[in-house]
Amino acid sequence: MSVYLKLNEARAKFHELKLEKTGYNKFAGYYYYFELGDFLIHALRIFGEVGLCAYVSFDKEIATMTIVDLDMTNNTPVT
Repeated sequence: MSVYLKLNEARAKFHELKLEKTGYNKFAGYYYYFELGDFLIHALRIFGEVGLCAYVSFDKEIATMTIVDLDMTNNTPVT
């Protein structure tokens, strides 16, 4: 399966989840929001199931997520 098919499968699995917003801020005019911990563990589990690995790098103004197909021998990343 190509990295793009795996990514689509991971997206479909992720959107099936019933995630809860645990962040709360009554002072800024909005109450509940997603925190990183609300979805990160689920996303990592799904990526493991479909054979993908993702890592994030940060520049001064841009964050980039690179996705690697763990089944490919050359591991060419998709950014």
